[in-house]
Amino acid sequence: MPFPTVVLGAVRTPWARLLGSLSDVSAIELGAAAVRAALKRAGIGPEAVQHVVLGNVLADGTSGHPAGAVCRAAGLPEGISSLTLRSGCASGLAAIAAAVDAVASGRAEVALAGGFESSSRAPHLATGLRSGLRLGSASLRDSARHDGPVAGDPAPDEDRRRHAQADREGRLGREIAPVLRAKPPKGQEPETATDDPPGSGAPLPALADGAAMLVLATAAWAEARGIQPLCRLSVSAEPLNEAGSHDQIHADLPSDGWAALAGRDGRRAPASINPSGGGAALGHAAGADGARLAVSMAHALAGGEAASALAIAGGPFGALVGVSGRR
Repeated sequence: MPFPTVVLGAVRTPWARLLGSLSDVSAIELGAAAVRAALKRAGIGPEAVQHVVLGNVLADGTSGHPAGAVCRAAGLPEGISSLTLRSGCASGLAAIAAAVDAVASGRAEVALAGGFESSSRAPHLATGLRSGLRLGSASLRDSARHDGPVAGDPAPDEDRRRHAQADREGRLGREIAPVLRAKPPKGQEPETATDDPPGSGAPLPALADGAAMLVLATAAWAEARGIQPLCRLSVSAEPLNEAGSHDQIHADLPSDGWAALAGRDGRRAPASINPSGGGAALGHAAGADGARLAVSMAHALAGGEAASALAIAGGPFGALVGVSGRR
């Protein structure tokens, strides 16, 4: 009998465009800031966490085990069980799905899951130099493009409009925790607490910086401590064409996935899809994109805007992950 899994805290950093307001903050510190904020929202200390699963894609130059580095930077117990997942834009949601499985199976009573990414700090790689250059020039490879999002459709304009509307209505503020900037420009605040303005459509997906985290626990663990969960979560195996049974869908999908959700006849996307501007509306922080959708979903459920919802993330090579939630 699986243990019901609940969300105790859900938070994300602001989403910043490439070389934008968070470009001076490392990927590890972005992840650690989101971890600390999620634990604070949940009202529990780091010693309660038993298992951590985090998505991260542009990991070159950060650490051999980025999730472990985030745990250390956030002050989690030394030696805590932690995993790093690298599955493109599905990484953050795949991490949440893995943590849900760990809680539901009884392997952990409390788990932390999400994703983090700094596209701005992704290095350029000099390949072929290990054995030395005898003659000729060397070239650099941009890891943000080599390992990050591939060429594809820009975010639908509807996503951007919905993000702007959610911002005006205050629905984004409930999910964002401020981040302390390392070197704020002269005259600017040391903390940033709002998303950088979304860019316009472009031939390539915009790159971004950000992190998103959820604190998960068994329903019994939360009840024993008097903690009111935001929502319940489970791993979803629903095909896209059956996703309409949910009140809301928070999706980051290539164009063919969007067609399956919204129809192929060019109609405006139904209001139930990406009500806060999901997908690539703010640009791709690849390791954290799916986790950001799950954070938005958890707050929508907690706020009574939906009784059931689905978060979906996937890329062009079939890495499709779904996590469903209920009030």
